[in-house]
Amino acid sequence: MCAYGRPLFSFGIPVTRPVSTFGAPATQQPTTSSMPNFGQRREYVKPPLETGTRMFCHDGMRASPIGFIRDLLDDNTTNVRRKIVDEHEFAYNAAGEGLASALRKQSQSHDEKLRILRADMEAAMKAQKEETHQEVQKELERKHEEVERMKRDVECMTERFVSEKTRLESRIAEMEATHRQHVDRLQDMQNQVSQALLQVMASQTETARRKEEEERQARLLAEERLANALASTKHYEEVHAV
Repeated sequence: MCAYGRPLFSFGIPVTRPVSTFGAPATQQPTTSSMPNFGQRREYVKPPLETGTRMFCHDGMRASPIGFIRDLLDDNTTNVRRKIVDEHEFAYNAAGEGLASALRKQSQSHDEKLRILRADMEAAMKAQKEETHQEVQKELERKHEEVERMKRDVECMTERFVSEKTRLESRIAEMEATHRQHVDRLQDMQNQVSQALLQVMASQTETARRKEEEERQARLLAEERLANALASTKHYEEVHAV
């Protein structure tokens, strides 16, 4: 007769399994009743049986230990579920405390990692913020310089515009004065030409009148001479005819 077993997570679960080869070959199914073939040795197994210990008979076949192990695993799984879920004893035993301690350590490790990560993130964000602030400051300075340059350019352009406007106005005034002088001279010249034309026309008219008068006088003189000649000829003829 032998026993096998081990404590399961210190739950206090009875996992001892007495195994006997006494008596006739027996089934591998567990039992909590007295084994009829133990005879005088029943007093050795009665106390465990009364506490719920299961007993098995080993028939020397390979199936026996497999059945022992299967029963042990199934029963342990059931006990673990019962202790954890139904009776809630897990947190009050050594295994629960060990697991809780491991979880606390893991939680502390995670918290530390999170703290380091958070610190790194804050440092990175601060560095990025400072870098961004510097970039923004540089951009603002660049924009300010550009605005100042544009203001200077506008002032220079305004000064040049005013100067050019003054020069153009002065030039336009000079050109207008010159134009007025030219207009006045042209008006004088036109008046002179008009007067000259009038004088020429008057002279031509007077010349034509004089010429016409001379021609009339010449024609009258010629007529008078012709009349005198005719009269002389008639007188001569009359004289010679007598």
